Amino acid sequence: MFYFSALKTPFNYSRMKAFISFIFLCFTYVTGFSQTPFLIEEEFNAGTAPSGWTFTSIGSNSTLQNCGKSPNSIVFNATNDQVVSPTFSGGDQLTFLMICSSTPNTTDKMKVEGLNGSWSTIANIKPHTTAVISCIGIPSGVTQIRLTYTMGAATNVYVDDFTVRQSGNCSASGNKPYITTINADACSSGCEGHDEFFTIKNGNSAWNISDIEFSYPNAGTSTSTWCGSNTTPCDKFIATNSSEVAALNTLAGCSVFISPGTSIPANADILIFNGNPQQQRTNFSGLCSTGKTYYALFANNTNTSSSDGCNGRFGNRNTGCSDCYRGLFLRNRASGCTDTVSYQVDQINGNDGAMALYASQGSPANYTSSGASTCAFIALPVRITTFYASAETTGNVLYWETMDDETIARYTVEKSDNGTEFAEIGEVLSKRANNKSAYSYTDADGGNSSAYYRLKSTDADGNEIYSQVVFAIRTQADNMVITQDQTEIHITTGARDAQLQTLEVYTGMGTKILEAKFTGMSFSIPKAGFDKQLYFFVYRAGGNPIIKKLFVE
Repeated sequence: MFYFSALKTPFNYSRMKAFISFIFLCFTYVTGFSQTPFLIEEEFNAGTAPSGWTFTSIGSNSTLQNCGKSPNSIVFNATNDQVVSPTFSGGDQLTFLMICSSTPNTTDKMKVEGLNGSWSTIANIKPHTTAVISCIGIPSGVTQIRLTYTMGAATNVYVDDFTVRQSGNCSASGNKPYITTINADACSSGCEGHDEFFTIKNGNSAWNISDIEFSYPNAGTSTSTWCGSNTTPCDKFIATNSSEVAALNTLAGCSVFISPGTSIPANADILIFNGNPQQQRTNFSGLCSTGKTYYALFANNTNTSSSDGCNGRFGNRNTGCSDCYRGLFLRNRASGCTDTVSYQVDQINGNDGAMALYASQGSPANYTSSGASTCAFIALPVRITTFYASAETTGNVLYWETMDDETIARYTVEKSDNGTEFAEIGEVLSKRANNKSAYSYTDADGGNSSAYYRLKSTDADGNEIYSQVVFAIRTQADNMVITQDQTEIHITTGARDAQLQTLEVYTGMGTKILEAKFTGMSFSIPKAGFDKQLYFFVYRAGGNPIIKKLFVE
């Protein structure tokens, strides 16, 4: 879980394009790639400031559990400790690992700033006692990144694996691999480091295995980053194992798994085991009736003689650790595109086979167990690719699209006035298709008020998972006009030239990504950085706000 503060600096129209910043949680899309997707990829292994970097009161750490891909990491241990990156041009995403040595409070934060003529805040990130890889969108025009620590209750904060991705490698017009489940508590007799696994849904392009990278950000003393080929900066590597695939299919009683060649086909499901092979095989017979198949890969962890080889890469239930997170970071090293998920160890199910499920990009973790007695794996969640709410004349209308919902029986629509307490208001039966399906639901009682909504997907066995929350905003009629072309969003207000106006932009989930102040009758916003989804534009020029919605193409 990450904590960001939105950029709230007043905007002048003449400088708007230079200062618009957006915060993204790694949910970018593959559309092609350049040969070198990274402008900066720094592991801080020397323990001193690398060439081009500026360190202010920064220390070094070599303890494995406080490092990323390999020792060393850098240490912030006082307020105003600071790191400044080398200069770069054309970056669009920053990623780095961060962990703190004691439980933080609300004042602990790492401020992330970008230099574009002057320094401007991009994000404020709260550290945690378990490692998290943060992914942050870089505004256009930024040429350096600065990290500055404000210390509260935490003592040392460790940072590692600092990467800046080159823009143009990922955009909002395609699709991408994303993480769907984590088997956090393996059905194991004592070697969870081999028996845990996780699943990925590939995007609409074939994925070369040599370009796969994943990290367990908090894997204890074990090395944590794995790649599909023997290339820096990965610690260990991914393998195929056709004989183990055959054994797993025999145990299941059907052909659940496929041993891939050199690449994963477009839109295929992938299951990666944390060891090669599992020491206690999971029974996947529950998937036979679904007809689903998975391309099986193995983290080439063959060590069973030490605690390092058998230590779980994820975390079992721990009710006494409310700030403890476990997660997974995924990257395509050819395109630089990323995905990341996490879960809280005090929320995960306490039984063997416990799972964290992710129904869609940006959805929270859902928790279930496949059963301690049999460890028979349940069907994986539906993929909700699009979900948004629209305030229309007939009421608040919900729209969603899915992939592979053949195991889902129904979708239950839930509504909330405050975004936390939900009640069921309706149900839509699943089309049970093995490809793309579209759905809608109209809340006719929502015609006069804004509201929050979420979906509960229920499969044939009664297992339930929840979507992310979306927000339907209602307001009075107006004359503001919003249009778009290939590169910009154009807004016409009709206001007097000297009148001070405010614009706020929200995602369909109710997250504010932009606040700007300006004068003039019209202006434009660059589309670079906007995902292909629904946004709400809230305009104020005195009096009640005017709200417009736009689906950015």
